[in-house]
Amino acid sequence: LTALGIAVSADGRGGPRGKSRRVNWEIAGSVFNGIQAVPSQGADPASFSLINLSAKGSPGRARIEYVGTAQPVPISDLCPEDTVLQLAATAGFVATFADQSTLFFAIDDSAGAQNALCIIPPGPNVGIFDYVVTGGTGRFEGATGHVTVEVAAWGVSPALAAETGTIVGTIELP
Repeated sequence: LTALGIAVSADGRGGPRGKSRRVNWEIAGSVFNGIQAVPSQGADPASFSLINLSAKGSPGRARIEYVGTAQPVPISDLCPEDTVLQLAATAGFVATFADQSTLFFAIDDSAGAQNALCIIPPGPNVGIFDYVVTGGTGRFEGATGHVTVEVAAWGVSPALAAETGTIVGTIELP
């Protein structure tokens, strides 16, 4: 039973219900490609991308950081007709807020999830990615949810791109 936003158990006790927060961010920033690193001792070097974005909107201004690789996959209907290569993201990202609260996001690898960076010469490259919220700190401790990231990226140099886009979805707080 619920009344005025309070969950009430059959025995009459209860507490505040979880809160649902809408995510509606505009994002912009940079992508650094081809960063060579050794992921573990004795492993071969791998090429990583570092994405650093600013987000504004709901649930507040944040800095977003992603470090991961992108793996080639067969071109799907998620990409426009003129796509020459499709890449799938392999990592999550962290959003950090001014109050030092954070949100954690992992790529959604469930059936039907969207995960495509479409390389379209001469650009912009476009991408759509589904992520799940896997927790957070501060005011987002225990958060869950789902967001969809849509981006466009323009090459500035072989190792640098500018990126803009949106992140929309829902965060559930305990």
